[in-house]
Amino acid sequence: MNYFLHHFIFVHDSQQFLRFDPLLPLAAVNSLHINCGGDELTVGTKTYEADWDNAGPAMYKKGGSNWAFSNTGHFMDNSTSLLYTTKNATRLYMTNTELYKNARISPISLTYYGFCLENGKYKLKLHFAEIMFTDDNKFSSLGRRVFDVYIQFCGPNVGYAAKTCTQVDMIHH
Repeated sequence: MNYFLHHFIFVHDSQQFLRFDPLLPLAAVNSLHINCGGDELTVGTKTYEADWDNAGPAMYKKGGSNWAFSNTGHFMDNSTSLLYTTKNATRLYMTNTELYKNARISPISLTYYGFCLENGKYKLKLHFAEIMFTDDNKFSSLGRRVFDVYIQFCGPNVGYAAKTCTQVDMIHH
């Protein structure tokens, strides 16, 4: 059973500290679904939590019920330097396209943290789809996105490159 290890939580709005008893178990959480950069949506029996907050450079933000993300870096080469989410710029050909209409972006590092998951074995699925670079002969096709995935307690890191905007690639671990 997982126990909450931090003794205090800072509540930004009221500027108060709330004390929690670290010996009391929290409700068991055994799944985590995030729609990175998008609204909450349900696909089949899975509800993906919203992650639409624009955030910004050097940001750590609690996202949903038991997760947070950390973003580092500043986009300095374009007029949308304060936007850290993006919308699809291509035609999507896969099923469940609503999962791939938006994305969270970061110039340097983007890290998601899952908190207080129940101990045990998990099946991990990471969905990748290129939604910014096109697969035609335009300038926007000259790019490639590379992912360096680190999964705590799972051995070596996974290096991965998204292929095209016409397919979804998944890593199963």
